[in-house]
Amino acid sequence: MQRSFGVLQVFLWTFGATLGLITSFQVVESLLPGATTDLVTLGAIEGLVYGLSCFLVWHVYASNRPVLDFLAIRRTHPALPVLGLLLGISLQAPADTLQALVEAIAGPPSEELLRRRAAMMRADSEIEAAMMMISAACVVPLVEELLFRGAFFGGLKSQASAIFAGLMTGLAFVICHLDPRVWLPLAAVAAVLSMLRVVSGSVLPGFALHLAFNAVTLAVVVLRIVAVDRRLDLSWQLSVAGWLATLLLLYAVLRTAQSDEATEARVRDDAG
Repeated sequence: MQRSFGVLQVFLWTFGATLGLITSFQVVESLLPGATTDLVTLGAIEGLVYGLSCFLVWHVYASNRPVLDFLAIRRTHPALPVLGLLLGISLQAPADTLQALVEAIAGPPSEELLRRRAAMMRADSEIEAAMMMISAACVVPLVEELLFRGAFFGGLKSQASAIFAGLMTGLAFVICHLDPRVWLPLAAVAAVLSMLRVVSGSVLPGFALHLAFNAVTLAVVVLRIVAVDRRLDLSWQLSVAGWLATLLLLYAVLRTAQSDEATEARVRDDAG
């Protein structure tokens, strides 16, 4: 008999995965002082912890299903991952606007936080910059999407509607980032990730969005376009353009979701 996976399980597994991640960071730091200021090392640890969490959720709750099907690694309309990539770029504007609102209310980030961020995002060579990009823009988005929009969403959707599963897994995704200062902009990103998961029937468009969003966020700092202690600080014209582009892309997503390919992917998703 297969075990039930509900809202309580979503948040208990989120807590467990986050605790495992923090503990792993502390163990590595005790063995290799300074290692946890390395973005490549942090990405590798997160990949291992979240990857193991995905496997355990599948093994405990859905081992009767093919693992790729449970994690929603399936084809959908080919335009949806492309729209996800574009959304990962355009969402920089809404995220920057919401982060500005947070800083207007709560003040700028602490000096200690800025020092840690600067250490993590420092690249002394092109090879190191490339490894950081692979870690932050490929490994981390992949395992986070597989865990939250894959395992958690798939498990919860067997007990509830897709929209409810999207809301709950989006909330879990936000709060697993332990800095409350990033919750508001992350909530906007999580809402779009959940929407893509619901309408596409696949984890792939969300991964494309997550990849592009992280890549842009890291690239503007590594390439010294933006200082590590500053937001993008877009002009009002670019902010408005980013908001409008995001809305237009979301409309395109909804139209594309009516295609036969996306519909078939949702049917396969529901069949699980």
